[in-house]
Amino acid sequence: MGRSVPWLDAASAISYLGKSVLMELYWEGEAESYGHLAHIIAVVLPKAGINPHAYFLIVALDCDERRDPYEVHLSDIRAIGVVKGREQGAMPGLA
Repeated sequence: MGRSVPWLDAASAISYLGKSVLMELYWEGEAESYGHLAHIIAVVLPKAGINPHAYFLIVALDCDERRDPYEVHLSDIRAIGVVKGREQGAMPGLA
């Protein structure tokens, strides 16, 4: 987990809420990182005794098979950027 974006914490993650992003994801033990296009629908903040780590709740935009929201922990994100021109109303299934 030491390769995550150092400035991406719960407070800065909120700025991505409601936006489409391109993320580079990395997991320990994997040989390479992976690009992922997604729409951020929620930011879950850490809470002692319940959830120790912040994460995004996302909908994948680059995978037709996975339409249900799922978690991406901030510690797994190596890089992230907003994708311009992909507003919520322009995305299939999210209008």
